[in-house]
Amino acid sequence: MEKIKDTYMLIFKFGEKENLEKLKKGSLYFRNTEYFNKCEEDDGDTKRGDKVDGKCSLEDCEWTYKKDGKVILLGKSKSATITDKEVNQIPIFCFSSIKLSDVINEGQVVSENEDNIIYNIKLKDFFKDVFKEDYWNHVLMIKDAAKFIDKVKNECKSRNIGLMGGIVNYYNNSNLYERMNDIKDESANALFWKHESYKGQRESRVVLSNQAINKDEPYFLEIGDISNYCKIIKREELAEMDLKFVLHIK
Repeated sequence: MEKIKDTYMLIFKFGEKENLEKLKKGSLYFRNTEYFNKCEEDDGDTKRGDKVDGKCSLEDCEWTYKKDGKVILLGKSKSATITDKEVNQIPIFCFSSIKLSDVINEGQVVSENEDNIIYNIKLKDFFKDVFKEDYWNHVLMIKDAAKFIDKVKNECKSRNIGLMGGIVNYYNNSNLYERMNDIKDESANALFWKHESYKGQRESRVVLSNQAINKDEPYFLEIGDISNYCKIIKREELAEMDLKFVLHIK
């Protein structure tokens, strides 16, 4: 999974208990971005829906239309959206996480010596934006993130499924060119950019790059049982949880 550059400490999947039980048995549920686009466009759902997810959206832009090297039209627009229909049909699996960088940058240091540093993270504060939403009542916490990712990799390799994965980047006007260049190099990279208003989701994605589905058709990837290293937790229990992480210096 080439785009993953930070280390996952824990993986979280928020949802309803019935669906999380299926994930616990190794059934990963994928949708495409067209589905998430329609959630906002048709139903007004901005919690999980995003009408520009997987697209390249621009604001206050100037554009030029050329044909045979000659400028045919010039224009200005308050907003514009570039859509790649093939990218919009690629299945994606979304999850949240605590990464090593999160522990170091956001965790509270509770003790420190020459050998290690112990950090504390209060989950209700860390996932404060997720706690504002009502689409979930349980969360599946995956304690061995590396083993989970390896199972996804191995299943995709055995079935010749193209795989991309990594942390979602969040954009605003300050990193416009970084986003454009990233998408220019690989159109499917658009799936790893979302507007900064979604930053509190702390999202990562698994992308099956050579598969395609329509918006009404979920995709399931069966990776085998993962119950040995995960746990389903009630919303109210998660709200009371503090987690400690030990960073070994030597």
